[in-house]
Formats: sequence, C-alpha cells, structure tokens
Amino acid sequence: RLKNSPEFADIKIILVSATEITPSQVAGGIDIGADDYLTKPFDPKNLMARVRSCLKLKMVEDELKSRNAELKNLSNYLKNVREQERQSVAREVQEEVGQLTAALKMDIDWVSMKIQDLGQQEKERLAHASDKAKLIINALRKIAKALRPSMLDELGLNASLEWQCKEFASRN
Repeated sequence: RLKNSPEFADIKIILVSATEITPSQVAGGIDIGADDYLTKPFDPKNLMARVRSCLKLKMVEDELKSRNAELKNLSNYLKNVREQERQSVAREVQEEVGQLTAALKMDIDWVSMKIQDLGQQEKERLAHASDKAKLIINALRKIAKALRPSMLDELGLNASLEWQCKEFASRN
C-alpha cells in the first residue's frame, strides 16, 4: 500500500522478520510491494549487500526513466518535424506546382481560343491537353490536402476531423 502513493513508489522495501518465513509469505510480501526480505538473525554483510542491490536497482530505474523521457521528447520532436515537413511539402505542391500547372492550362486554353484556323485534330489535342492539366491540378489539390489539410490550420483539429469523417462517409 505504501508504494501506491506516488511519493513513495520508488522507495525500496526490505522485509525483516523475526520468525521463519514460508515461500508463500515471501511471495505475498513481494506481491504487496516489498523488494526483498531477510529473517532474523541475519548477517549485517547480507543486509548491506541487499541494500546495495536495491540502490543499484534504483539507479538503473532512474536511468531508465530518464532515457524514456529523452525518447519521448525525441519522439515529440520528430512528430513536430514531420508535421512541419508535411506542411511545407503541401504548401510547395499547392503553391508552386499547382500554380505552374494552372498557368500551363491557361496558356493551352488561350492558344485554343486565339488560333482559329486549327484543324480538328489539333483542337482535340489542345482540349485533351487542357483536360489533362485540369486533372493534374485536381490531383495536386488532393495530394496537398492529404499531406496537410489547410482546414487544420484555419479551423482547428475538431472541425477538420469532422470534415474528414464526412468526406470518408461520402466516399464509402
């Protein structure tokens, strides 16, 4: 029960008994939180060895906690870096590649409107190129949205999750 309290959870407990302890009693003592046991009379050297063992175990546990905290911090840092990278890639896809593709589509449409004496095959090829540019623009939007929904930055996590669920439901 002592170890249930956070302030005492790390304290090592060595049970000392004046009577002979049965193995089931030892197991019961360890189950309720003891780390070791001794029966009287005991050799002081034996007690000191057990205390040193408990201290070593405590140092190892503290080191493990410290390393786990470092790993958690590193994991959080990597998540943040990954999210920033996604945001950056999404922005680049949307802004740079998307704008270039949109400009290409406008040029194709402009050429199609300005040159009147094109043959049917040339008109069809320009229409096909315009359609492909439009498909590329839509694909880029989907990729950018999948990488980092702009809604996440603008509306927050709750609204973005709600929208994402509606999108999923409408596709399935």
